[in-house]
Amino acid sequence: MECCMHAPQSNCNVSGMIPEEGIELLLTSAMVEHSEQNYSFASVIVKELGYLALAIVQAGAYIAK
Repeated sequence: MECCMHAPQSNCNVSGMIPEEGIELLLTSAMVEHSEQNYSFASVIVKELGYLALAIVQAGAYIAK
């Protein structure tokens, strides 16, 4: 609530990606092969993350590490 004093009239709606976009983003961020098995694993992960791009990129970076 303290942040409201900096921008009281602003808000931002963040929508999710479609599943295929999320899967592609995760596999690219994770720097892994785009195989059928990895698509299957990625599908489960992006669904759990609500198809939110920032969460997907962070998960991909963690996987790449």
